[in-house]
Amino acid sequence: MKFLVPVLLLVLAVSTISRAYNIIYVDDPDEDEEEKEQGTEAPVIVAGDSLEDVENMNATEQTIYYTCRTRFSAGKKCKNAQDTVKYYHNPKTKQCEAFTFHGCGGNNNRFNTKRECERFCRVKPDGICGLPSEYGICRAYFIRYFFDWRIYQCVSFGYGGCGGNANNFETLEECRAKCHA
Repeated sequence: MKFLVPVLLLVLAVSTISRAYNIIYVDDPDEDEEEKEQGTEAPVIVAGDSLEDVENMNATEQTIYYTCRTRFSAGKKCKNAQDTVKYYHNPKTKQCEAFTFHGCGGNNNRFNTKRECERFCRVKPDGICGLPSEYGICRAYFIRYFFDWRIYQCVSFGYGGCGGNANNFETLEECRAKCHA
């Protein structure tokens, strides 16, 4: 649980500052670690976020924003439900991470697979699929395909014929196979 406190007490506690709402939240010293791990429905505001940016998003972008920035919830044990491994987007690490879901409750920041989480939350993949498209240094023009992680799709681009990077595929099928689009 978080408490709103006067700024003078800030020196006495570890805090998180929300630039978007200009509110300072301080961790409740009586809250145990398990309760913190359960999470809340409130989104985590990370550095660089602003309320104006969020207000200017369309409905789909806002859904993604709030889902992927909500702390995960392990849910609660309930009748006939088994613990299962699920994935959530960690807004601090900007990665999808595994957790044990107890079967009931929880929130929307819960995905069946890591890939599903990465795709929904638009996590930049490691390796070649996270590289930008690069025209290269030559002046020819070939249609090639690259994986655009921001939309999780393979997209055509013009390639100059030499240079560039490895996120460069001759066919759409080759791009999809390599980057699982």
